Amino acid sequence: MFESITGGFVMAGYHEVIYTEATKDKLEQVKAEMEASGEKRVLWRISSTMFGALRHDVNIKPLPEMIDYYNGDEANAKYRSMTSFEKLVEELKAINLCPKQSYADVHVDSVQSH
Repeated sequence: MFESITGGFVMAGYHEVIYTEATKDKLEQVKAEMEASGEKRVLWRISSTMFGALRHDVNIKPLPEMIDYYNGDEANAKYRSMTSFEKLVEELKAINLCPKQSYADVHVDSVQSH
């Protein structure tokens, strides 16, 4: 939503953590090296993501007040006019977290007809 209202000036991030056998093997190797050398390091990390949403009926098309920060033609082609609720439903469907028939579908249809 923030990417859309800024016309792409602020890009949404993508983050995925994968723990593979290679990762596990590397961890064991580092632990062994630390034990042999007496070195002490922190071997864990914390990652946190903050999610936010605009009021459900806010149009998230690029803000004209930010036109100096994005290309208007490109932004208007990429970020279509839609409510923040419609964008939320679109994203939930893209990651298979929105049921095929749900309150979201009914609500989007009723919002669009008004």
